[in-house]
Amino acid sequence: MSKEPSAEDMARYTKYGKKEGVDPQLLASIAYQESRYKNIAVSPVGAVGQFQFMPATAKDYGVTDPKDLHDPEISTRIAAKHVARLQKRYPN
Repeated sequence: MSKEPSAEDMARYTKYGKKEGVDPQLLASIAYQESRYKNIAVSPVGAVGQFQFMPATAKDYGVTDPKDLHDPEISTRIAAKHVARLQKRYPN
């Protein structure tokens, strides 16, 4: 398993990172740590997808079906929004 994201994944991290003002490399690091970039990942407690969102957290971003968290486009979009929200709440 590579520690580097695929070109497709990195393009997605860049797209949504720029849109939300989040470093794409930070998104890549989170995805690696949470799931090793696996879209099909599901934790024993129910966290889903590359970024391992819990369904309740995903609902805060309009994702009501946990199966949608396996879609890397949806997962990356809400990850960038979530990280941006956290960065605003907890600045350096």
